[in-house]
Amino acid sequence: MPTCKPLKLLRSLRIALMLVVCWVTPVWAQSVEGGRGAYFAGDFEHAFKIWKRLAENGSADAQYYLGILYSEGRGVLIDEVQAGEWFLQSASRGHPMVAIELGVLIDSGVRIPGAEGEPETC
Repeated sequence: MPTCKPLKLLRSLRIALMLVVCWVTPVWAQSVEGGRGAYFAGDFEHAFKIWKRLAENGSADAQYYLGILYSEGRGVLIDEVQAGEWFLQSASRGHPMVAIELGVLIDSGVRIPGAEGEPETC
């Protein structure tokens, strides 16, 4: 499936966006911070365990990061639908960065249960 240049640019900005989110996240989110520490240390399975528990308890940050793990296949098998479901839950809680990730998935043709709209063609 052909991809648009803006879509490739958005994908390449993923890590930069994660760093911005790390910088602006409140101090009280120490458990999410622990997951980020594990992620950047390359211990993706540990990051998954931390974020999964928090995500199931409603943490928008943890839901966002689980989506990243599933979309990148770090610590889990790549599952774009599962990534989209976590991104959608995070978006419903107002996470500031998740719209980009959802847009990338939807534009690439991934059907996410609960997401509205159709991808535009280039």
